[in-house]
This record gives sequence, structure tokens and C-alpha cells, in this order.
Amino acid sequence: MEEDVAKFWGKISRMIKDQDKTVLSGTVSSVNEAERTCTVKTGDVEYEDVRLYGIVKGDLKGFCFIPKIGSQVLAGRIGGSNELFVAMFTEVDKALLTIGEKMQITAEADNLRIQADNTVIRATSAGMTFVRGGSGLKKTLESLIDAIVKLTVTTGVGPSGTPINAPDFMKVKQDLSNYLEE
Repeated sequence: MEEDVAKFWGKISRMIKDQDKTVLSGTVSSVNEAERTCTVKTGDVEYEDVRLYGIVKGDLKGFCFIPKIGSQVLAGRIGGSNELFVAMFTEVDKALLTIGEKMQITAEADNLRIQADNTVIRATSAGMTFVRGGSGLKKTLESLIDAIVKLTVTTGVGPSGTPINAPDFMKVKQDLSNYLEE
């Protein structure tokens, strides 16, 4: 029991000693992406609700880095208050950008997503996606190629056969998967 009380007062003492510091160096121990905050640990003291964003519980427009758990950050004190914000990052899991009411950009290690209202552009290692509403570019191009392959033209002696270069169109259709996801 005495040991727990001593640890408690030791933490309080270190927090008071850190009070005059403008910038603290620490490790990110948890992240709350929805609230745009994280917990930063310096030594055995944890600072909770460290801001990753300009305001607390705002409408979440603007720009925000989401740090990787376990990464090192520099946290600055806001004025003379106990509120902290992350000023510098060593590793980032995600970057979020919201502009206006309809533009959102999210960048992660394996995914870039740009959304403007009901239009989405996404880039991953599997390829690109271009979607507007429920229609995707890959699906539209595949449908176009399918229609061309089935094309017949009426002539004076009856309908023509399917295009003689139908296999070429099928190669183009297969190649779409090399760079388009949807």
C-alpha cells in the first residue's frame, strides 16, 4: 500500500515538474480517431486526450494526422493550461483531410481515397477505382467491350458475323483488371 502511495505521489511530482515544460517528448500508447486525440506516455506518466486536431469535438473538418501506436511524438502545451497537442510525429498511420462539406481525402499506407460527394477515387496496390453513384469505370468499360464483341451489322445480304478481332477486345477486357478494381 505504501509503495502504491509513493508511486502516486511520484507521478504527481513528475507532472508538476513537467508543468513548466513547453514541449514534451513521449510515446503514443493509444489513439481515439473519432475524437482526434491520443494518449502520450512520458516515462511513467500518461497524458490522455492529447489533441491531434485543432479543437476538441469539432465538426472534424480540416487536416489531421493519426499517429502510429508506439511511435514517438513531441507534444506541446497550449498556453499555460494542462491541454496538450501533438506538434511532431515520427510515424503516421493515416492522414485525414476534409475540405468543405463534400470533399474528403484519406491516405493510409496501402490506400488513398478521395471522395467528393458520391464520386470516389481509390488507389491501392490492386489498382484504381473510379465510382460515381453505383457505377464503376471498370464495370462500364467491361460492358462496353462485351457489347462490341457481340456487335453484328446488318448488310444487304443479311447480318454480319461477330467482329473478327473479338479476341483483341477480350484481351483489353482482361487487362482492365491490371489497373482497375471496380
